Order: sequence, then structure tokens, then C-alpha cells
Amino acid sequence: MEHTLRRSTVCLVVFIWLFPAEEVYSSNYFVSPVGNDTSGSGSLAEPFKTIQKAATVAAPGDTVFIRAGTYRETVTPPTNGSSGAPITFQNYPGETPVISGADVLTNWTSVGNGVFRAPMSWDYNYEQVSDTSFPSNQVFLDGRMLTLLRWPKETNLDPVANPRDALIDSSSVNNSNVIVTDAEFTDSPARWVGAKVWINL
Repeated sequence: MEHTLRRSTVCLVVFIWLFPAEEVYSSNYFVSPVGNDTSGSGSLAEPFKTIQKAATVAAPGDTVFIRAGTYRETVTPPTNGSSGAPITFQNYPGETPVISGADVLTNWTSVGNGVFRAPMSWDYNYEQVSDTSFPSNQVFLDGRMLTLLRWPKETNLDPVANPRDALIDSSSVNNSNVIVTDAEFTDSPARWVGAKVWINL
């Protein structure tokens, strides 16, 4: 009897995975004025309401798409991107968002003579940030900067023009009070409560 030995071939397959030193998985987030920072997921169907909310969750490599509308906020991203994986904030394709540094004032009331007043909860101090006696507020109507209430009334709409000054008729001192008199100044004193007086001597 003859015995035959058959050789079988064994194949060894080796799989090798190469991992980069830093693997970046990018995500897209969406922001819309009709979104919701609490219940929104940041998706296109459930966008965030503010850019700041998206900035809070965005990681290196992510893109934040901002839909059309006006966003009145200060955005401070807490996370840094990198040269190879930046965090990108851009408009949603075909739409133009507006980031505004101005707040909408409501509850306007008339104080007479075509003058209106509205409460404002804060002052912007530009020239001397630590000195709250020098506010640098601006009021806009339909995109045009207005002149704050003053006397004499400013009729020049050029914001860089020299303001119109008044020459008073007379002045006097009563104890620690200075009394200024001018025949053209006929407004009710209550209208000027809280106003500042600039006197050139």
C-alpha cells in the first residue's frame, strides 16, 4: 500500500491600520434667528439661536453656518482651532447674516416737541472706559445715526460737524448752585433731569 502525503499551503493575511497622530472628525453646526439654544441640536433642521452657543460646542475642524438674520451678540469662542483644523464661521450659502453691535430700544415715550425717550440698561464708555461719566452711546433710526437730545437743538445731521453752541443771557450763583438764564430756553425742567451741562468759560 502506498501512502501519499499532501502538502497544504497556509496563507497568513496581516491587516495593518495606520492612524495619524491627530485624527480630526469635523462637524457642521447651524445658527438661525428662529433656532433654539436649549432644545436645538445645531443641525440644519434644529439650529441654535445664537452664534455664541455654536461657538461653545464647536471643536477644531468644525464649521458653523450662520443663516440670514440679525444677531445682536458678543461672540467669544472658548476653544481654539489650529492651522490644520480651524473652526470656521461663515454665512449659510446664498444668505447674508448681519452681526450688529446695537440693541433695539423699546418702550419709547414722547416728551413733547417731537422728542422721544426710551430706557437703556447700560452705557458704552469708549474714551474713558473706567469713567462712567463719559458715555459714548449712539442711537440709529433706519440706519442713520441720530443726535441725542440737546439744547440748542442740533439741526446739522453731519455727526463730525462742530456742534451748535449757545450763548447764555446771564448767570448767577445761589449758594453752591449756578443759575443759567437764557430767554430761548423755555423747556420744562423735568425734561432735562439727568442731563449734562458743558460750559465753556
